[in-house]
Amino acid sequence: MTANRFKTAIFDLDGTLTDSFPAISESYKLAFLENGLPKPPTDLLRNLNGIPLSEQTPIILQTLDLDIKLAPQIVKTYIKIYPEISTKLTQAYDQIHQTLHELKSLSITLAIVTGKRRAGAMLDLQIAGLNGFFQTIVVLEDVKQPKPNAEPINLAIERLTSNTNKAINQNEVIMIGDADLDILAAKAAGISSCAALWGTTNQKKLLQANPTYKATTPLELLKII
Repeated sequence: MTANRFKTAIFDLDGTLTDSFPAISESYKLAFLENGLPKPPTDLLRNLNGIPLSEQTPIILQTLDLDIKLAPQIVKTYIKIYPEISTKLTQAYDQIHQTLHELKSLSITLAIVTGKRRAGAMLDLQIAGLNGFFQTIVVLEDVKQPKPNAEPINLAIERLTSNTNKAINQNEVIMIGDADLDILAAKAAGISSCAALWGTTNQKKLLQANPTYKATTPLELLKII
């Protein structure tokens, strides 16, 4: 039996494990409407997907020539309405469950590093039936500097090392994500990366980040890892 190239696989959440963009897009549009603002275009939301909510919202407002001081209220409204919308729209991508089961059977350690807030991340994992696969989950509140900074990945590796009492070789760790921020964070942390082409909303930008590997479906990860 051929040894696996990697022993630890760190996944992004939105656009990689869960098809959550429909819920994100709808929540943003309703949050703007509830605050008396025009709905942001889907293409704009797609291009900014992957950036944390608190950073993304001012960019959207500025792009639409709206008052960026409204950002905190938009974020507050979004957080309020997202759970109901996500429950209706979010789901795991095809092949994700099978891929995760296969990786676990190969004794690959699994983790999540996401720019999503804890409440939304935990909700989406539950909705998608993905609880129980991951040994650690790093969310936005856990770090001072989110992706593309290396801090979230480094924290995940630190937690996994603490949990297993074994040193983790960074050459045996891979980050899988649908956004350039995932690839850039992996580079900053000194680990390999894989572009999740099945879920990206901006493939050109993702590939411009020069990922180590590319996968068009989740099951292709089994050949890479």
